[in-house]
Amino acid sequence: MSLDFAIKDFYRKKEISFPFLFIVTLAVCLFQFLVYFGNFLSLNELSNFTHQNPFFLTGGIFKVFSNFLLLIIILSMVLSFLIIIVSSITIILMKRKDIGIIKALGASSRQLYHFYLTEIYVILIIGFFIGLIIGTIFYILFIGYFSWIIGINFYFQIDLLFMPILFISCLIGIYLFPGHFLRKMTLQKSIRIFQKDIPYNINASKKESFILKYLSRIGSSFKISIRNVIRKRAEFKRYLFLFSITYLLIFTVILGTFVLHSSSKTWIRKSQGENIFVIGHEDVINNYTKMYEMFHDPFSFVDSNQINFLSTKYLFDGSIFNNLSNNEILKFDNRLVSFFNVTELPGYHYFEDGGYQVIGENRKGVIPIIGINKSTIMQNFEIEGTFFLENNSNLYMVIGDGLAYNLFDSALEESLRIEEINHKFYISGVAVDSFYAGHVGYVDISILRKDLGLNSSTINLLLVKIKPGFTNDIIANLTLFIREKLGIQFKIQDLTPIYLKNEKFVDSLTIIPIFLTSLIGLILLTCLYNYQKCGLLDKIKDFSIMKSIGSKNKKILKILFLELLFISIPSLLISFSLGLIINSLFLFERVSLPDIIIPFSIFGILFNICLLLNYLSILPLLKKIKKYDIRLYENY
Repeated sequence: MSLDFAIKDFYRKKEISFPFLFIVTLAVCLFQFLVYFGNFLSLNELSNFTHQNPFFLTGGIFKVFSNFLLLIIILSMVLSFLIIIVSSITIILMKRKDIGIIKALGASSRQLYHFYLTEIYVILIIGFFIGLIIGTIFYILFIGYFSWIIGINFYFQIDLLFMPILFISCLIGIYLFPGHFLRKMTLQKSIRIFQKDIPYNINASKKESFILKYLSRIGSSFKISIRNVIRKRAEFKRYLFLFSITYLLIFTVILGTFVLHSSSKTWIRKSQGENIFVIGHEDVINNYTKMYEMFHDPFSFVDSNQINFLSTKYLFDGSIFNNLSNNEILKFDNRLVSFFNVTELPGYHYFEDGGYQVIGENRKGVIPIIGINKSTIMQNFEIEGTFFLENNSNLYMVIGDGLAYNLFDSALEESLRIEEINHKFYISGVAVDSFYAGHVGYVDISILRKDLGLNSSTINLLLVKIKPGFTNDIIANLTLFIREKLGIQFKIQDLTPIYLKNEKFVDSLTIIPIFLTSLIGLILLTCLYNYQKCGLLDKIKDFSIMKSIGSKNKKILKILFLELLFISIPSLLISFSLGLIINSLFLFERVSLPDIIIPFSIFGILFNICLLLNYLSILPLLKKIKKYDIRLYENY
């Protein structure tokens, strides 16, 4: 009986039911797509596609992007849940008149509760599964094209975690919140049920507060709109809550995208530097530059089987360049690079209560170790922890972020042993690095030379930083000098093209959150539009009365617009404040903050979108009011 009534009432009141069905469908469709897209962009899954470069998408930058995407998924799940719950309460409120009439005709509170709660569940189940189907189809079409464009395998896996959680949460949430609201309503007397959002005991003669009284003096439109908002406090709270959460998600995604983009480009610039050239044997340089390309190219990979960096034909005396420093050559950076077998050595995590835990699993790997001179290093790495000092360089080393995330449980509390020289180093810092996708270690070059039995000036790479504007002349002179001193197989090469490619790759990564921002914004604003439109249709009677006593359409439009504006402004301010807090807690640690004008610009854009949305949602109601006749009382 309840199901039969629910289905018939669902279709009979389709002008109310269908928009809310559309809202539920869009909310679920959005969340479904984000979940599948998040699975597709999983670091582990994508790395399995690219067997030539097992370290692709495993560094710290991609970890930040992955965490940001997870934050978006969680926020969208919360938002989808809230949209469904608030929409369900709104449906019940819009059916107050029907509930009151049926109760006056003799229906029991229990019957009414089962009738309308079943109808809510019907809308949920139909909308949820339509959303699942549309979201899955949209994902398959989009990812199929995306995979074909970037040349990786198509990936699809049915989600058995997030979507069941959302569905079960909605089932329980509807029973707890709209269900509780419906139970209270059906227990009231019929006359009380008809009150809708205006409390039956409201005191219209109550004096307004100073601020509201001042705003009311601006004009009659302001006064009427303010009074409408005050007397419909319950509606105002629902709108404020839903709009705040919606704009919070949009604001968080947009601001987070700006933060990630600016921070990632800064980290790449710090890890590679600008206007830097490398000198060495052509085999060493070719492989060295290819190891930088591993950051952006899934098909570039260099391992210990391809080159022995310590071969005598690759080594040279770096001291021959000592006398070349001048105003045009800003700095030389001696380096000694080679592959080594390394082993993670467990460490101890000490708790505040005095206990401790052993961490680490003795993982092994083969990675490049670079000997550097801390005083002449050209890069200014974004680093967690500290760089080793001259007086402790025998004990400490710095590792890249890719190595820290994949070979260690907690790198700064563990150590690393280089097997070929049997030297144990504690980890003093973790640097965001694009070289070898972050799977690299840095030690003091003098310590590495000593352990390898090399003399004090032996290197296989030399980095040169040249003053801008003098590049061509300096390169020509250095080329002649290199051929004369080292031979024709040694050369100098500009690292700028590799840096620009890595920077461009970061730009392409940003396209993903930009696309998600556009998708989320479009779907959520469509939901808000339909939600507002349904709520405004419930006000036709009020404004039709105003029209019948002489109010002009322009004045009615202004009142409606101001009502929505009084809801939108607090919603935007709340979302702006909470968005800054969320980004500061989850994203702003060790990131490059955008200019202060960026958050306020985002706020301004959302405000203008909000104004447009308010205006568009009013138009259907205004059309109905223009066609006003007495029969509107019967229909609404």
